[in-house]
Amino acid sequence: MPSKPNTAPFGSWESPITANVVASDAMAVSDIALDGESILWIEMRPTEAGRYVIVRRSPEGDIHDAVPPSFNARTRVHEYGGAPFVADGQTLYVSNFDDQRLYRLDPGRDPRPITPVVPARYADGVIDRQHGRVICVREDHRGEGEPVNALV
Repeated sequence: MPSKPNTAPFGSWESPITANVVASDAMAVSDIALDGESILWIEMRPTEAGRYVIVRRSPEGDIHDAVPPSFNARTRVHEYGGAPFVADGQTLYVSNFDDQRLYRLDPGRDPRPITPVVPARYADGVIDRQHGRVICVREDHRGEGEPVNALV
């Protein structure tokens, strides 16, 4: 026979469903992008300390992480972040959360930083193939007062 429910004042009852239980498996997906016939997206993984991982799905349906396990593809531009990556074929240009630098990631190679060690953040990149460059928003925190935003 089921137990009789307990009556408690509003907001005082205990539930086995806690915020930790709900959030522990709540993977979020964002920043979906197309690169040729591949699809890329960001997965926020609570089980990996909230790390943001770029995932790639090939035209054949193969799905794999496109960044190494130590990499957190997240930017703090505008405090809430802009798009942390842009793809150019198999090459990714990605903001790393730990130092906010922009990195070039090529398959089979270690990430290579392409921006200097300065208090700046990068996001919302686009590939300019005609001029062989990446253009993105830089939020520069080197000066006094508010950061300076620029396209770089």
